[in-house]
Amino acid sequence: MAETKQLVLVVEGTDALRPHWPTIVSNYLEKVIRSYCGTDNQKELALVIFNNHEARNSLFLFFLSSTGDIPFGAAATAEGLSEALMMFPYVNGFQNGRLEKHCILVAASNPYPHPTPVYTPPCFIPPHYKVMKTGNLLCDAETVAKSFSTSFVSLSVISPWRNIPKLEAIYNAANGLLPKTGRNIRIMTNPENLVLISEHFIEARLALSQPEITKVPPKRAVW
Repeated sequence: MAETKQLVLVVEGTDALRPHWPTIVSNYLEKVIRSYCGTDNQKELALVIFNNHEARNSLFLFFLSSTGDIPFGAAATAEGLSEALMMFPYVNGFQNGRLEKHCILVAASNPYPHPTPVYTPPCFIPPHYKVMKTGNLLCDAETVAKSFSTSFVSLSVISPWRNIPKLEAIYNAANGLLPKTGRNIRIMTNPENLVLISEHFIEARLALSQPEITKVPPKRAVW
């Protein structure tokens, strides 16, 4: 039986993102999800909303129709990423030469700068890929992001603001990239947005690389 493919959205639930949420959904998330799902029913979608450190993170099944209001609070990015990782069953390597587990971080704020207690999932440590023990550790968001590559989960980042270096650092850490080498898909209709798509998330890269189609009114016939 083929392994179920998974996509988890990790969304910041603060007022900083709220006014930009409809645009992010229509310009990016809806396109990615439709491209990712296609006609394949062996794919699972989920949503993690991270708020402040006092509020509990929220976890919901995510469907295309669930793009309405979401609760809002202060950012706790490390906790949101950690919770998303715990949703993926760990696998020992790539499936058919491709990553089949994907995550998209949608954020509008810098992550909490200090390490906080998060639960780390089981992951494989190269070169011998021994399983690392799980447990509670003090980690910041960038440290948690490093677990994505060893857990064989791709991480992409979307933000309404292009210039948030800490979000770029999270993307680079998750994908094993050096600073300034992240792959940035530029959507000309929203040049201020930060859109970093993992090279392993092929469906998302294809969906967002498609040119926008502009309807041109027909010319009037000259008689």
